[in-house]
Amino acid sequence: MKRNKILLSLYKGIKEIIKALSFKERAEAVCKICVKDLGLSLCWIGKKEKDGSVSVFAQYPFDHPYPKLIKVRWNESDYGKGPTGRAIKLGIPQILRDVETPEYKVWLSVAKKYGFKSSAAFPIKDEKGEVLGSLNLYSKKKN
Repeated sequence: MKRNKILLSLYKGIKEIIKALSFKERAEAVCKICVKDLGLSLCWIGKKEKDGSVSVFAQYPFDHPYPKLIKVRWNESDYGKGPTGRAIKLGIPQILRDVETPEYKVWLSVAKKYGFKSSAAFPIKDEKGEVLGSLNLYSKKKN
């Protein structure tokens, strides 16, 4: 049942991508679907920057402060050891079932402020397989 719900949400996301006018609008639609349909607290899309940082490209809820309050990188610094940095570096999904881990320590106080208990990041790749950024999900539930 859970897999069906995920597949249905992804299908709805694809339909929104096709309908939207701009890439930014498509990204925001996907974030909104992830939050609304999967029962998440936050979704944001991070763009891989050449300087090793990750910038916020789209998010839902639009006014949630968390993505703008945290520093995320995809290098070997402490800010690159979380799910987003690892998803971008490794090119594979990263699931953190409990944010209370050593690799999440630099974001833990802010995450706790918003009630986040788990996080996942999925790399976004172009048609050649190059990682452009990541889709980042947050839940107030562990696992």
